[in-house]
Amino acid sequence: MTALLGWALAIASTLTVLPQTIKLLRSRNSEGVSTITVALATITMAIWSTYTYQLRDWPALGSSLGPLFAWGTSLILLSVINKSWKVIFASLITCLLLLPILPTVVLGICAAIGSTLWALPQLKVALSKVPLTGVSSLAYIFIAIENLGCIAYGLLTGHLMYIVAPVVQAPVAFLIAIKARKDKSTVK
Repeated sequence: MTALLGWALAIASTLTVLPQTIKLLRSRNSEGVSTITVALATITMAIWSTYTYQLRDWPALGSSLGPLFAWGTSLILLSVINKSWKVIFASLITCLLLLPILPTVVLGICAAIGSTLWALPQLKVALSKVPLTGVSSLAYIFIAIENLGCIAYGLLTGHLMYIVAPVVQAPVAFLIAIKARKDKSTVK
């Protein structure tokens, strides 16, 4: 049962971020998209991938690798759209320098902190007057729902690090989705 939930979350976590990546790819509109959020999400997923690999928790590793690919692709797209490679370069250097040297416990703490914080810059943008026309409301609704599944998986596996971030991330993602949806309906 736990493994089934874990693999379902692995698929879901990949699908949650893809609408944002697809929206950036199709529209080339990055208005309201926080580059800091995308960079932090990419770094955080790299940390989670390393952490879950060290735990040999294969479903959780799948839940990390899919979003790492999607967020990483979004980061590259933002760099192309905004003609700025500084953030992607800094993200890559951070991952290459930190991941090989951090012990498992520290990786888990960093992953939980990163997951707790990555969406906050996007929330700040969402609460400002900046239109979120480049933000996928669908992606953030999916992220909110998927985080509820992560709480259940964390409880079932006993990996409490999996629970820390979703308690913050689920409501934050939901608020971003509402604001992005509201901005889109105002534009039409």
